[in-house]
Amino acid sequence: MTQLALTSEQGWGETMTQDTTFTFNEGADRKGPVSLAVAVERTTPPPVRLVVIGDSDFVTNAQLSNVGNRDFVLAAMHWLTAQEQLIGIGPKPLESIKLNLTASQMTSLFWFNIAAFPAFVFVGGAIMWWLRRQ
Repeated sequence: MTQLALTSEQGWGETMTQDTTFTFNEGADRKGPVSLAVAVERTTPPPVRLVVIGDSDFVTNAQLSNVGNRDFVLAAMHWLTAQEQLIGIGPKPLESIKLNLTASQMTSLFWFNIAAFPAFVFVGGAIMWWLRRQ
């Protein structure tokens, strides 16, 4: 058995999951470090590989976008299918850039694009036309 992820010494395995406040209960809870994900391999025929992750929603769409989760799941899948050569860290996703503008800046940008820039192009074209006619 290979531990893939585990808690720190300060973590614990909670047994009273119905409670809304989580505190360590001596004798009932398991003291850390606690395994969160393990991999098991049996090499005798038939070979078996198993990855166990102690979280029911770890592979949901909402959780896959968290840092490292997608790489971890893909690496586990590649290991399970004996494709170790594909295990690695994927490229960083492109970040979207958000431009925060105030209402007055948005209004100025709107009027620049709708009126000022087209007027500038029209006046420039008119001047070029007039100069070429001379």
